[in-house]
Amino acid sequence: MRSPVLICTYLLFQLFLFGCNKQDNEVGQRVTSLSKSEVTLDHGNLLLNSQINSRSIVGIDSMLFLDPGSQQFILFDLKTKKHLLTIPIAVAGPDFFDFPIYDVQIEANNLYVLSKSFFSIYNLSGENLSRLGKDEIDGYNLDYKTSDFQLVDSDSIIFNRIPMKLVYGQPTSSIIDSSIFFTYSQKHGLDKNLDIISPSEALLADDAEGYFQDFAKHTFLLSNDSIIYTYPFTSKTFIFDVGSGKYHVKETNSNLVPNTRKPARSQIIPTPDWIKYVYSDVKYSPLEQDEASGFFARVVYEFKTEPDGKEYNTKYLMVLDSELNVIHEVEIDELVWDKPLISNSIIYLLKVNQSKENAYQFLVYQIKNQSPE
Repeated sequence: MRSPVLICTYLLFQLFLFGCNKQDNEVGQRVTSLSKSEVTLDHGNLLLNSQINSRSIVGIDSMLFLDPGSQQFILFDLKTKKHLLTIPIAVAGPDFFDFPIYDVQIEANNLYVLSKSFFSIYNLSGENLSRLGKDEIDGYNLDYKTSDFQLVDSDSIIFNRIPMKLVYGQPTSSIIDSSIFFTYSQKHGLDKNLDIISPSEALLADDAEGYFQDFAKHTFLLSNDSIIYTYPFTSKTFIFDVGSGKYHVKETNSNLVPNTRKPARSQIIPTPDWIKYVYSDVKYSPLEQDEASGFFARVVYEFKTEPDGKEYNTKYLMVLDSELNVIHEVEIDELVWDKPLISNSIIYLLKVNQSKENAYQFLVYQIKNQSPE
């Protein structure tokens, strides 16, 4: 007859094996591979500019471009790789389209556009349905800039708020407790400031040193009732759960490049040393998420000067799973623009050198699930 000690030991061992097998299976189910290829989006006889300064995934299977030459939106079907719809925009008159644009989304057959001075809603025929001036959105506070938005539902919108002191390199200790997000109701106006302040990583408490201009502008997305936001100067991901009001930081570290850019002295902004600073060290692109699979992607680039004096700008693709764990990092061996787009587990990187007149060319990476061995 087995002793109670042996029985307990045996049961614990079996539980340990079961736990290991379960964990191995769960990990195995998350194993992915990354394959590289090229995709072209055919725009046929449309005369479009090869230099695209605005592009977004809208929905699951569509990509939206703003063509700077014809000044119209071009919608592509990512399944057929064909031009789907052209949305004209007015460049004059009371509903003129205001440049530059910062963010666009399509929802329920409406085109939402955040531009320099307005937040506008158009239908897909290009007719303006409503327009709000920036002063109507956030009280026209010259101390802040709004450059990014996310639709919560048909009425509520979340906007980011960027302190202009960070843009201009001015003392920032007075704004370390200021909210950097607010919600807006299309029915009732300004709703509330969210209890999210700039992270200590931004060095806002130091009036002389920190991250300024583009390096200080946070971008965000909504995922599972959380605001997920990032900064160009760091690999870290900041997460705010809207329901619980809890905030935490995810260490989404890179194994290939530094995870934090060296801070700058604000005094160098109006000098040639600022240009040297911009084209040195590391910078992280905004984080993009695939609505279908939950995967995230971002592009990281690093400027290096070799001992022989040659300067190099190397770009890397970082892929994260739905829990914001880094699962792939690869060097991008072609010239691409730094904003990745991701849809249906495919990451699209617009090539800098466009050699086809009737199509946009993309370097693409497809994320494929691997069966556990």
